[in-house]
Amino acid sequence: MDITRLLRFDRRRLLFRNRSLKTSIKQMMQALNGRMGMTRTATQQGKVGLKGAAGALSGTESID
Repeated sequence: MDITRLLRFDRRRLLFRNRSLKTSIKQMMQALNGRMGMTRTATQQGKVGLKGAAGALSGTESID
């Protein structure tokens, strides 16, 4: 397997992993929002906080 194919496969896997992480964060926020009846602004702040926490866990600044 040559390097370009390996890189392409790896990039696709990383994109998929990020996407699944993003959707799980979104689902967590929706569940929290439904349970506590937060306002929209509080939900936005929570999303930013979760993004930062996930970034700290993965060793990066943020998830784009």
